[in-house]
Amino acid sequence: LVLTVLGQLAFMPLLVLAAEICPPGVEGTLFAALMSVFNGAGVVGSEAGALLTKVLGVTENNFEQLGLLVAICNLSSLLPLLAIGWIDETVVGSSATAEEGTPPHPQSNTACTHHHYDSNTNNDDTDDTIARGRFVF
Repeated sequence: LVLTVLGQLAFMPLLVLAAEICPPGVEGTLFAALMSVFNGAGVVGSEAGALLTKVLGVTENNFEQLGLLVAICNLSSLLPLLAIGWIDETVVGSSATAEEGTPPHPQSNTACTHHHYDSNTNNDDTDDTIARGRFVF
């Protein structure tokens, strides 16, 4: 139970990043695709670990290559860092910056803009951040 909760907490930054770069109107589709990729990668990872265990000959009675297996498995968890260059910094950074002239957030020294979107009003000057009802800090 504890590992499940910690795993979900560790997954939150990816969900936030996906929400930041998601085009308006396809949030559900993007979330479903992201979960499909995540679940598929879990299956592939489990099968690759089982295959590697068999290839190295680690069994319930043979632990000779266990150290190598553990090292390979731990180092392979760093492979996603190779894809970090694919993240568009301008998209991620644009929502992290506050608009000039806004009052500071009451609990911090940073500026904060709270946009409440009312679907009954027609604001032509609202950007998609306001239209999607998100808070920008």
